[in-house]
Amino acid sequence: MQENNKEVEKFNSSELYPNNKVAFTKSGEKTVFYNAANEHLIYAEINHKTNQYKINNVDLFPAEDLLQINDFNYFLPKKYSTFYKYPIGQSGTSGGDFFTTIEFNELGLIKSIDKNLPSANHKYIYTYNKFAQLLRIFEDKLLNKTLLENKYDENGRLIFQEKNYEELIAKKELIYGKEGRILKENIKEEKIAPNGRIKSDLSYTLNYEYNKAGQIDKKQSKDSNFVEQFQYDSNGRIINFVKYSAEIDKDNPDKLINIFVKKTYHYANEKLAEEKVYEYQIVNASILVNKKWQPLNIDQQRKMAWEKLNDTNEMPTTEIERLYKYNEDSIIVSINHFNFANRVVDGKAKLEKDLSNAESIKFSFDNSGKIIKKETTDKNRGMTVEYYSY
Repeated sequence: MQENNKEVEKFNSSELYPNNKVAFTKSGEKTVFYNAANEHLIYAEINHKTNQYKINNVDLFPAEDLLQINDFNYFLPKKYSTFYKYPIGQSGTSGGDFFTTIEFNELGLIKSIDKNLPSANHKYIYTYNKFAQLLRIFEDKLLNKTLLENKYDENGRLIFQEKNYEELIAKKELIYGKEGRILKENIKEEKIAPNGRIKSDLSYTLNYEYNKAGQIDKKQSKDSNFVEQFQYDSNGRIINFVKYSAEIDKDNPDKLINIFVKKTYHYANEKLAEEKVYEYQIVNASILVNKKWQPLNIDQQRKMAWEKLNDTNEMPTTEIERLYKYNEDSIIVSINHFNFANRVVDGKAKLEKDLSNAESIKFSFDNSGKIIKKETTDKNRGMTVEYYSY
């Protein structure tokens, strides 16, 4: 196991896990990465010609420092700028472009990131084991600060992850069964507000369920307060995802607040064509029976919330719709933000869907397919342009 957690600086064009299954292969303009579990699924691909990343598992291939096209596709140039506003003097503000520079290794993985921010310069170092699995991200300064650390077992499987960011401190332990699949995930996390106050402190365990293809079908805590559900098409692509969490109302210990995030994906010509994100907050502490309100216990409230989620008449809090159009020289993303409300029209309650904001993002390519410009047009904030160099 020690070798699997040892940093290396040079990589072969391919490598085998201890079980003799392929860990990664670099061939031509692409590097493909496989997980160490029995199903041996691809968890990430890098296209060296376009500097684009296709990521199927963000636990094994973190995407926080990549630039996002959609939930599965990212890109990263060698240099780009970000506009920041910052305070000057007692009450004034100024603004300007601050540059981020990235160094890559021979597999296309991030080696270092140098961020020039209004407060100071920050340099982050990424390290990997011989299987090209991420070991550690740390901030390079007088006293190095580890931001993320992964540990792997003797088979090359991720067994422990620790995060130490300003807004999140978290630990995750993964337990595997005889078939080599994750059985459960022990999680402890603190979410921290900008003022340093702890917003939430959670500890829970997720138990895993799988479909016949070996893909994750469901994750669920024992108390059912945390649930993730996945649905795939015949090509193994995710088409539906639901993330559920529940919390007791602070002002009423008998009331459960049910929070859902639901995502749907549609594909065309092997590419993501449409993505919709719905958010629901469902509260139902009582039910009307024979014209009288009857209280529901916590389990009954949870069950009813799931039933309402699957009811097409249930009103979400918000919806975000993303439509993708692929051209030879660009990708255009149309984003619509909707709010929902019940209004009385002609004496009858009517669900109305209002467009609260509309955006358009255009990613422009150079002749090799690299994204060199991002133009964002926002109904409320106007237009911004970002440039990327390689």
